[in-house]
Amino acid sequence: MEKLSGFGISKLHMEELFLVINSIDYLVIFHLLRKRFGWGNLGVLYFLFYTILSFLSIHLYITGTPNLFDWKEINLFPLLYQQFFIAIFCILLARIDYKAEYIAQPQSYIIYLVYVFVITFSLLDIINVWEDFSTGIILLATDDQYGAELYNDLSEMVYTTRSGAKQYISVIANITKHLAPILFLHYMAYPKKNIFILLGLGCSSLVSIMSAISIGSRLGIVQEMMNIIGGIWLMRRFYSRRIILWMRPIGIAFGTIIMIGFLSITLSRAGKTNINPLSFVESYASQSFLYFGSHGFNNEQIRYGDRTIPLLKSIFAKDVARSYIDRVDKYKKMKINEKVFVSFVGDCVFDYGVIGGTIFLFLLYSMFRTLLLPIGETLYFDKVVLTYMLIWLLNGFYAWPYSDFGGNLSFISLLLLSLFFRKSRKSYVYKQK
Repeated sequence: MEKLSGFGISKLHMEELFLVINSIDYLVIFHLLRKRFGWGNLGVLYFLFYTILSFLSIHLYITGTPNLFDWKEINLFPLLYQQFFIAIFCILLARIDYKAEYIAQPQSYIIYLVYVFVITFSLLDIINVWEDFSTGIILLATDDQYGAELYNDLSEMVYTTRSGAKQYISVIANITKHLAPILFLHYMAYPKKNIFILLGLGCSSLVSIMSAISIGSRLGIVQEMMNIIGGIWLMRRFYSRRIILWMRPIGIAFGTIIMIGFLSITLSRAGKTNINPLSFVESYASQSFLYFGSHGFNNEQIRYGDRTIPLLKSIFAKDVARSYIDRVDKYKKMKINEKVFVSFVGDCVFDYGVIGGTIFLFLLYSMFRTLLLPIGETLYFDKVVLTYMLIWLLNGFYAWPYSDFGGNLSFISLLLLSLFFRKSRKSYVYKQK
């Protein structure tokens, strides 16, 4: 085994040391954040989540086997680079959750038009979604091979576009499905609620998760569930005791069904690859540290925004890889591609290079910081939406969560919704503790 001159330390042990140093740094920063903001703070909890993943990555490195690509030559600098950006986004989230004491409700009729619009389009295909979900959840629970078959179908799926009105309706429906959860969670803080809007937004919020289960997409399940859980934690202090008591049994019931779907998919795929299910989940959760640590600053080729901003890029260029399949085929010189996870930080670096990725991440951070500051005791609706976007970003422990055209559209629609209500804050007429 190759030794490092003058130290007698093998390269393998040095890489383990880098991972340990990275995890200790996470632990130290977490301790400082906990002392500053407290245990229950949302930003602190997110940083704790990444801290746990960093420790899992050590165990994965020692006991696991690389999937598709090697994670050799792990370097400390990409790990610390990743840690820095995760930390600044978590600190911003922590400041918001720490200061918020009151929530302001927009009383404009426009917000109700938004509710009706979102409910209408997100539930257009609810019957088919429910049939696929109910059939899928039963087959996942009873057929050991069904999850693996879904994975094959998902992996071979070719992104196609429909023409005419159906295409536009489908795009709008997909956007509204991702707007629904934060509208629903915010609406539950209203002292007076319309039962039809409440039920409509509630059902709309579940459509994306049901669709993800029906097609066997673990990423879709994890992303939507983490978004909703993060949103609930953000809004928790604004809910009445009655709402909390009402949410618990319903949340437990739906959470159990969703976990059954997720675990069934995971067990099916782990069985197909003859991997221990726990090792499968560990790799899923923490491989981004190992792959970005080994290739973060040296991946041979960059994607020039094809994963992070393909919609914006398509306005100015024709040569845009519009899907996962297209990108894998186009960027063949990359040492590792998106067949493995590298976190949202890693995807930005792999799209723009180290310098370009740094600029992109700082611009993103500056946007959130500018629109969220000053952080006062009153949490306005536009800041609720922006904070939800920040939660969504931090849920990208595996990859850039706003990828492809659909992800870009979700990002833009949430941002425009926030900017519109930021502009019309005069319609906020009272505060509710």
